[in-house]
Amino acid sequence: METVSPTNSRGMTSLPEALKFLVRLAQADVSHLKRGDLLNLCDDLRAYLNIEVNLSDDLRAYLKEGEGRIEKDLRKAETDPSVLNETVKTVLEIVKTVADRGKAHFTYGKGEYILDASAKQIVTYEGSSLRDAILHSAMGDVEELEQAHRIKRCPRCSRFFYGQTNQLYCGRVCAGAVAVKRYREKKSGDKATSKRLRKGTERKTEG
Repeated sequence: METVSPTNSRGMTSLPEALKFLVRLAQADVSHLKRGDLLNLCDDLRAYLNIEVNLSDDLRAYLKEGEGRIEKDLRKAETDPSVLNETVKTVLEIVKTVADRGKAHFTYGKGEYILDASAKQIVTYEGSSLRDAILHSAMGDVEELEQAHRIKRCPRCSRFFYGQTNQLYCGRVCAGAVAVKRYREKKSGDKATSKRLRKGTERKTEG
């Protein structure tokens, strides 16, 4: 049995940490994870959802039937990563929508989210599966637009990343590659301009 807090006060200590986790999860290839990495990912999911697994028998007796589904899903995922496919797919769609400032609809057991990353959104939710719980928590995170809009798509490599407000590229490699390309294009343009000027000067001299 477990309880889940649908707020940002979860095992991950800050909203930026939670958003960075979503970006990593969105791009995770779970089918190729090593055993240790898969176990770590499942633990990260527990931390993200702030799941409490070890409850007393007395408290467990008060919990509704079926509230242990998320932990059961995670335990299955520890040996069968395909269990995470739908969750990763959902997170990818959320991250993509926010990074591209788009709109998307997400349905779950008893409701629907409408995510408009270009405006403030109102959300309601119910449900208790792993996928739904991640959806609820992720929606809570992306509601804070100042932080959520730091999720971006690199214009060079198209990877998603969580960066600074004015950061355009995912890292030094892409930023450096673009700078080199611009420098070479400018240098090439300068050479072409210089060549045209020389030809013009030669024509005037011949004339």
